[in-house]
Amino acid sequence: MDSLISIIYSGKFTESNLSQQLDDTFTRAAAKIQMNDNEHAVKPSVLKGSRGRNAHLIDEGTFIKSLELSARLREKGNQLYQQRNGEAALRAYSLAIAFAPNATEELCMAYANRSAVLREMGKARESLEDVERVLKQGSVCPGNLKDKLLERKGKCEAMLKEVDVTASEPDSTSSVEKLFQLQTPGSKVANAESFVEIRYNKQKGRHLIVTDEVPAGTVLLVDKPFVSVLNKLLVWETEHCHNCSKYMLNGIPCLKCSFAMFCSEACHQTACNNNGIHRYEHSYLPILHALQCSHAVIQSLRIIALVGPTALYKLFKSQDPLYFNPKHEIDDVNGYDKGGVYDGKTYLPVYHLISHVQHSASLERDFQTGWMNPLRALFLKELLKRYSSFFSDLTSKEDMSQFEDFIAALILQHLENIKFNAISLSKLMSVPNTDPQETTQQQQQLKSVAFAAAVYPLISLCNHSCDPNCAPVKKSKHLVTSIISLQHLKKGDELFITYKPLYTQMRTSDRQKFLVDNYQFICNCNACEGNWGPETGQLSPESEGVGTLILESTRCESCPPAVVGDKKPRQCQDCILKDINLGKEIQKMETELFECHDLMKQGKFTECVARLPKIVDFFGTNGFPSHFPLYSIALELFKRTLTHSVANL
Repeated sequence: MDSLISIIYSGKFTESNLSQQLDDTFTRAAAKIQMNDNEHAVKPSVLKGSRGRNAHLIDEGTFIKSLELSARLREKGNQLYQQRNGEAALRAYSLAIAFAPNATEELCMAYANRSAVLREMGKARESLEDVERVLKQGSVCPGNLKDKLLERKGKCEAMLKEVDVTASEPDSTSSVEKLFQLQTPGSKVANAESFVEIRYNKQKGRHLIVTDEVPAGTVLLVDKPFVSVLNKLLVWETEHCHNCSKYMLNGIPCLKCSFAMFCSEACHQTACNNNGIHRYEHSYLPILHALQCSHAVIQSLRIIALVGPTALYKLFKSQDPLYFNPKHEIDDVNGYDKGGVYDGKTYLPVYHLISHVQHSASLERDFQTGWMNPLRALFLKELLKRYSSFFSDLTSKEDMSQFEDFIAALILQHLENIKFNAISLSKLMSVPNTDPQETTQQQQQLKSVAFAAAVYPLISLCNHSCDPNCAPVKKSKHLVTSIISLQHLKKGDELFITYKPLYTQMRTSDRQKFLVDNYQFICNCNACEGNWGPETGQLSPESEGVGTLILESTRCESCPPAVVGDKKPRQCQDCILKDINLGKEIQKMETELFECHDLMKQGKFTECVARLPKIVDFFGTNGFPSHFPLYSIALELFKRTLTHSVANL
């Protein structure tokens, strides 16, 4: 019991022996995978079946609701609370709630204890919600506890009356909401502007372009995940809703399992209803926990569950050519429905997401790892069959064996394409600032921390660049994400985001290695072709100033030809005048950048978002390369303010 408590609270994976649950075929496959010395084959292996020092049999009954486990976790919370460790106690109490059977005194005690911690942390609204949850339990709640909670309820209500509800920035919320609104939605690509289109060629595959000139700061598309998974789903995530991903302090538990928690009853019902992502997971999440499965495994299963057995059986029987006769002509793009619409809310675009497996740099690597995902897919199909009602929910049982193979094939397809299409999602967290020169107001700094991964049917079509011209901006709730232009885009420009490496942070060789290792393609963006790195664009001690970097862009055909021995290129009078005026404009932009930087320090992010596009557009329309120092600073500042401005949505 102590080891289980330690595993649950610390969020660590257990080790398991599944030999009693799996057929001999799967056991032999597990042994082969363990014998394979390829790094990617053993970390993690879905069919691991290994024993460890604390190994014990993990099955669907190991992490079920338990009065004893809940009481032990609540006791741990009490100890942490007495040590004045409120955040750690909060997690322990949330876990006690997750493991407590419904409508029990133990559940009431766990809620009550968590409400006390929340009130002490100044979270009166969340504390009051927990109090109300206990009081709704009626006769299950002990009488002496009810009296304490009624007293706490009064104190919380008094605290809420004293809260100053005025916003720090007037109308800031409405201004930020505009970052998720389209102005002229298109009819062919759902959730994108009318000037955004999907194109295809053999080199780039499907990709997005603009058919008109677009200024910086323009919302190009707004996408929602088809499916998402919290990074800590299998190790008891208690800080984010398992349905909408919203940050929460006082989640409510799933009634059927101990792994999922939700921000509201509405999210609980949505996730567990007949079309929910969590409806089939209750019994097999302990197995996935024991096997330390990756988010790709969980997302593959969730895609299948979300579409549902009835719709997939219909697809299996119909053999719809939109799915099974892929197009390869330049003007025929996979993913459009019969009405000619690319709609990310449907399964069709997700089905046609591609992987880069066929582009692997090593044939030997393909040989060693190519058979692993098929084995995983067969195992996951068997998991659905044994530990859920997925197949039994079907009314028709005709060709059931073939349908099961069809489901395994779909799982395999998604195991291979999710790795290259799932987007890692991050949130900003406050951490202590260790810089001694910072003022007391700046003793906390924000750090980006990944918390989930999601598949966006439309954003997945954006290719990578180490010098991206667009950036994703997301809300925390429902992970709604918009793509916003960072630079001035010309007609025909492709939309690029970054898959992580930026030329301002990594050398070209390091970026190339990262992309080959993780995405199996060689990047040929401008930054890689030009061998840009962190030092690119920085002025050397010998430089005579920014003017030396702009002369080339202000010369015309009328300028005198260069003469050997000239220190500077010769210019005509018009270009000289342009240089002078451009220099003055650069100084203005530099002043505005400093002002925006100061506004950002003051937390006035929406004002920065409104001012920075004009600065970025100035450099873009005047032909400056993005590694020009002030341009590079403006782009970085623009990305940061976009991220900060939506942090609380």
